[in-house]
Amino acid sequence: MAVVEVRTRKVINMVKVSIEVHNGTARFMVGVKAKNIEQALRIVQTRYPAKVTTVKFPIDQEDIFVEECAA
Repeated sequence: MAVVEVRTRKVINMVKVSIEVHNGTARFMVGVKAKNIEQALRIVQTRYPAKVTTVKFPIDQEDIFVEECAA
């Protein structure tokens, strides 16, 4: 009798958005994956607390939703 180990993959539904970070004349874009747009914005605001961050619109409807596999 053979023993077969079956692993299941947990899929996490996420959004992928671009966040613009700027301070004066310096500007750059950051790509973020998070559970929702608000969380993505908070992640970037935490990383760059003294900078102005905004979600870059329009968001591509085909690419916004992504699935990440949990390790």
